Amino acid sequence: MYDSVIQLLKDKATPAPVLLAIAYEEYGADLFDWEPEIVRIEILEDFGVELTAQQSDKLQAAITIMSMDHFENDWHSFNTVIHALNNEPFDYEDLYPVDAEQIVAAMPDIEMLTNNFLGEGLKFDDEVNTYAGLIFAEYGLFFAPHEFPTAYIPAVQGEYNMDSQIEKKEALAEIYAAKKAKLTEYLDCLHHVFTV
Repeated sequence: MYDSVIQLLKDKATPAPVLLAIAYEEYGADLFDWEPEIVRIEILEDFGVELTAQQSDKLQAAITIMSMDHFENDWHSFNTVIHALNNEPFDYEDLYPVDAEQIVAAMPDIEMLTNNFLGEGLKFDDEVNTYAGLIFAEYGLFFAPHEFPTAYIPAVQGEYNMDSQIEKKEALAEIYAAKKAKLTEYLDCLHHVFTV
């Protein structure tokens, strides 16, 4: 796929865990204390690559997940991080609710960053679980998906259709699997770049 860190940094689709691994390899734990603009300047000076706003946002989302508990405890931080991990432009001042597909697509990155591949260690606060539950309910689920089992799905009025539930959960599972496969591809590439 790629033969250098520079190529990975230039790729706008490079996942957040890969961006963080590159930055951490170069700057160490000091990275977690730097302002976002300092990180961008350092990467520009050291690698000759100007990160896009989305790349910078993804990297900051990874740093937030690794170094703070805001993501797990505050629904607005959770919302912002999910947007960033999905490589979507957004304004920190405005609220653009995420959707079910975006949450599920971000979970492989989150699992990688929290070293939680079995989905057992993520401890989201009630506020985040409630927010995610509302998003999944709006998507049409009556029960939390496997990819985010702690979501509090509110009681939904209406007719329960098992076929629809299965179809929706399978669609989310496909999104998750595709994103995880892509992350694995980038991680393998990063491993190759680091060991050459």
